[in-house]
Amino acid sequence: MKRQLQRGFTLIELLVVITIIAIIASLAVPTYNLITVKANQMKGGSNCRQIIGLLMTYAADNNGLYPDSVSSPVTGSLPLTANDAFRSLIIEGLTQDESIFGCPGSIFLPNKNIGIPPTFDQALMAGENHWAMTQQQSNTSSSIMPIVFENPAAPSWPPQWNCDAAGKPVPGRAWQGGTVIVGKNDASVETVKLMAAQGASVPPRMLGTGFDIFTMASQNQPQNILNVVAAGGGSYMAMPGAVPGQYPGAPGGLPQLPAAGGLPGQMPGAPGGLPQLPGAAPGGLPQLPGAAPAPAPAPVPAPQQ
Repeated sequence: MKRQLQRGFTLIELLVVITIIAIIASLAVPTYNLITVKANQMKGGSNCRQIIGLLMTYAADNNGLYPDSVSSPVTGSLPLTANDAFRSLIIEGLTQDESIFGCPGSIFLPNKNIGIPPTFDQALMAGENHWAMTQQQSNTSSSIMPIVFENPAAPSWPPQWNCDAAGKPVPGRAWQGGTVIVGKNDASVETVKLMAAQGASVPPRMLGTGFDIFTMASQNQPQNILNVVAAGGGSYMAMPGAVPGQYPGAPGGLPQLPAAGGLPGQMPGAPGGLPQLPGAAPGGLPQLPGAAPAPAPAPVPAPQQ
């Protein structure tokens, strides 16, 4: 009986199979990338919605004002950045989850270290917050006013984003296809189309009325934007004399003096007593700069014999 020879693939058949696999892969990869982008946008939108919910909860206890319009209990001044404003939500105990201030694919990633109360000085430091916000709004502002949105490349009104950096971990980047996530004052969140899919500073697409989503909410009234802290400070520990977990000295106030020789929090000196001030006679006050020297005490006459 003759032995049947085994026949393998010919070169043509092998090339056809490889070509078919390549075509299927070329169709699958963009689909996978699109699914990944949509999933990341959904996660970012969820974070944005949670932040707006926290702002509304904060406003309910602060006469309708959002934290950027309320003096910080730590610094005594109004927040100057979105990081500072959102940190107030943590200080007030509304959230302990710093991760909601991030977004997939962003260069700004919270490290989940918020520090210790009452200052939470490590919360939302430089490079840990992805979201910008419109300044000086309240829960009574227009329901269509954009409140929380992705950090822009240009914090103008309307803000502008970098579409050339789409999908890259750089400040002010847009999503692929020229879109950004925007949350409004009615707690709705949407993915907004920009004017173009390319460009380093691209504003939102115009609506049918001739306004975009930002200018529609404040026609002919430009608003200010609190942007993120991308570099530099961002922590109260940068303030002179700050102690972990304690409030730093208020601006213009007296520095905190170290405790010594007494109970915690007492001024230096004898326990329970006032300190000995430099240049002062025992029990007296120090000589003030520029003041005339105190007259010498009159001599005490000797007793007569």
